[in-house]
Amino acid sequence: EYDVEDWSRMPISAGLAEFVEHCRQANEMTIPKIVDQSKYTAIEVEGMLNSLSETMEVVMLAMQVYCDIQEKIREKIQ
Repeated sequence: EYDVEDWSRMPISAGLAEFVEHCRQANEMTIPKIVDQSKYTAIEVEGMLNSLSETMEVVMLAMQVYCDIQEKIREKIQ
């Protein structure tokens, strides 16, 4: 939503906040399902927790790529 030049001058942390909010929303939807263990076997709960862990790892990897892209764009503009 920002112009490239404006975005490249923003602190990287400003953009990373969007990733944090995405994780927070995803966890708010997922964790209550996992907590209600009466509906699931231990193996199903383990699978859901592994899936949540993998999803959060993907978000963190995306955060790294985001930082790399912003740094490269900054180098080109400056």
